[in-house]
Amino acid sequence: MLSSNPGQELLDLLSHPSIVGPDGVPPGASELEIQTFERLHGLRLPPTVCDWFSVVNGALCGTQWFVGLDYRPAVDHYHEFLAKSWLPVAEDGCGDCYLIDLTGPDQGDYPVFFWDHERDRDAEGRGLIKGYAVASNVWIFSLLLLKHELERDEAHLSWPFDRDRALQDDPNLAGVRSAPLPWKADGTPLD
Repeated sequence: MLSSNPGQELLDLLSHPSIVGPDGVPPGASELEIQTFERLHGLRLPPTVCDWFSVVNGALCGTQWFVGLDYRPAVDHYHEFLAKSWLPVAEDGCGDCYLIDLTGPDQGDYPVFFWDHERDRDAEGRGLIKGYAVASNVWIFSLLLLKHELERDEAHLSWPFDRDRALQDDPNLAGVRSAPLPWKADGTPLD
């Protein structure tokens, strides 16, 4: 569940020695940086996403990293996503991305979905398709991602595939309709 102060909770998790990268956590994006990004790419970021970037604007987090609005090589690399109005917010270090579909809200918010570089293309291998939803919004996503990073050495590597635990942490995930749910990613429940 989302805490009453997700920004502070996120910064607290990012300060954990086993998560934070060698460069620390960069400052959040300014309103001008967000407006410049929107203008450059012809996108309109929802208020919750703007608020999130004002706290986290790129950060190495264990084996994952949050994408910053001003990281030029990544933005150039993401042109296919941005052309579809899919905003990359994190990478898993293996070429896979976590994205937000900015074309419209789903159940009142903008869920985060996973995109696998080896599998999430259409049958002809040209167009991009969504993998599966991992969180009902970017705040919950980032908190769960970091908590998952802290648990890497434990037996709790179930996020987001353990249906009961995922819905306990993020009840609104059950209502997401714009991408398959993780435990139904191929249309059938995962065992």
